Amino acid sequence: MAALACLLALAVSACTGGSSAGSGGTTTSSLSTLVMPTDLTLITPGSLDPDTQAYQSGTGFRVESLLYENLYALGNSSNGNVTPPQPQLASSYTLSPDGKTWTFHLNPAAKFSDGTPVTSTDVLWSWNRLKNMKGGRSSLVANWTITAPNAETVVIQTPTPDLSVLGTITWPYMSILNANLLEKHGGTDASDAATADKASLYMDSTSAGSGPYVIQSFSTQKIVLAANANYWGPDKPQFKEVIFDNSQPQQGVLSVETGEAQLEVEATASLASSVNTSEVNVKTVPSFTFAQLFMNTKASVSQWTANTDFQNAVRYGIDYQDLVRTFGPGASLLPGVISLVPGSLPISDAIQQNVGLAKSYLAKSGYNGQPVPIDFTQSTAGGISLQSIATKLQSYMKAIGINIVLNPLSTSALNAAFFGGTMPMALFGTSMIGTDPSWLLSSCPGGAIVAPSINWQPSNAPANIVDACNAAANTSSQSMRLGLYQQAEKAMQGAPTMPLFVAPQVYVYSKQLCDVYNLPAVSVNLRQLKPC
Repeated sequence: MAALACLLALAVSACTGGSSAGSGGTTTSSLSTLVMPTDLTLITPGSLDPDTQAYQSGTGFRVESLLYENLYALGNSSNGNVTPPQPQLASSYTLSPDGKTWTFHLNPAAKFSDGTPVTSTDVLWSWNRLKNMKGGRSSLVANWTITAPNAETVVIQTPTPDLSVLGTITWPYMSILNANLLEKHGGTDASDAATADKASLYMDSTSAGSGPYVIQSFSTQKIVLAANANYWGPDKPQFKEVIFDNSQPQQGVLSVETGEAQLEVEATASLASSVNTSEVNVKTVPSFTFAQLFMNTKASVSQWTANTDFQNAVRYGIDYQDLVRTFGPGASLLPGVISLVPGSLPISDAIQQNVGLAKSYLAKSGYNGQPVPIDFTQSTAGGISLQSIATKLQSYMKAIGINIVLNPLSTSALNAAFFGGTMPMALFGTSMIGTDPSWLLSSCPGGAIVAPSINWQPSNAPANIVDACNAAANTSSQSMRLGLYQQAEKAMQGAPTMPLFVAPQVYVYSKQLCDVYNLPAVSVNLRQLKPC
């Protein structure tokens, strides 16, 4: 989830690694330290543990991408297009003809930052710990049977054909941890890990991964990473240090302009429009972040959000075109809960406002003016305030006769209510974690992440949605898969998960930086980023 904005707490002028402040950070020496102003308000003690539920912010993912690695990972081609998953800790894999057995072969050269080798024992331990920590992403591996025939082989077996496994293992939560190190500091993968594991706080100060950087210092105001001298892989550290400094986007843009920082990825298009591009670079591209509305399907939580006629009234009462106009330039319509990846629907299939239809559905629902809360944090969707989006939704609903009450919450309160399944209506900025269309399945009835939070199961969902999602999830045919996902996306346009619009991804960055490319979850591929 996008992080909350807060005031800049620490100056970063002394953190540019020999770079002198000036126009756009122009220097006469090479850039050895990368400073990123960013929102650290979701980075609480224990947040640098990839297996914790608190680990959900874009900033957290960016930090993790430099500390930890996966068997396979997303990467960029030279022109910035996101490639399919590429080998990282694994060197290759095979898939059985029935689509149920994946065999991964680890790269024997892979090693953790302490110099010890990465083995299949570490993979099993990491994924068992993820499952047994029972956090928001534990369900990703709940149905897998994972074995290790030898030190360099990992086998995943699924009960039904599952072509999404390769995409799933690229997610940040699937990072491979140093089992031996963490067990010495309170870590466990046992069934009681949710209460017995004590390693999260240790991971704030010591890297337990194999990435190109290690933790130098951690606080909720500043995170400093140092180059990993033992890094084994091809993506060698490009900077001696990477510093994440707590800042709101407006101050972050100013810091880049003055040369105190080099990269701001949380600015809005309107904020970046005032930047002097002769001094710094500004680039706007489609993002993997979108605003999304969730409605709880359990009547005991809300009789109205559980009512499908009420859901449809909300769906057709929203003025999607107005949202795009208001929050552009760079915003776009979103026809489904996946975007910019194979299997997503064309923009022409996006739902359009129909006030007459919305009022008709509302009349059928029996609703007569009761207040319905919409919960959100002071967070953003691609730098766009959720408060401003919620205010727009409130006005659209008032026009069709629905009394929406805005209910801003703290991040901890919102996460507790959402993941506890007790929130009637919630607005989030959602970022796609990967580029596989199976991201859709988390929102399908009975899905692993969103569905439990809105109490949406096959038993209380329309049969056409259940059937379409199952067909996409269970196919063993690569050739049919993308078409089935488009059919599922189309069916999901009648779901209680309502995509609103795609936010633009805006980069404001020093002319000293090259290869600034987008990547799901992290907004920028920090491994590819380098000094010019």
